[in-house]
Amino acid sequence: MRPLLVCGTANAEMVLRLKGKILPTAEGVFSNALGLNVSGVGVNLARGLERLGSPVRLLTLTAHDPVGALVRASLGGIQTRFALTRATP
Repeated sequence: MRPLLVCGTANAEMVLRLKGKILPTAEGVFSNALGLNVSGVGVNLARGLERLGSPVRLLTLTAHDPVGALVRASLGGIQTRFALTRATP
């Protein structure tokens, strides 16, 4: 089967998981965990197609920094040679 080329975004997002009430109270809101996830339309579509058994290539733009390296590393079996990097100041 020929690989599918997916063009789209790859984002790193900081996630704050809350414990207890979602709305702040007089005591404040406390974090149960702080996480970093990778998503984006391109990443989500490529991951879905890969789970369905299709070979996938992802064309996206990532930064040349630690967050960009995290995004590229999180892509697993998706071919990343099309994950272009841009130098960051």
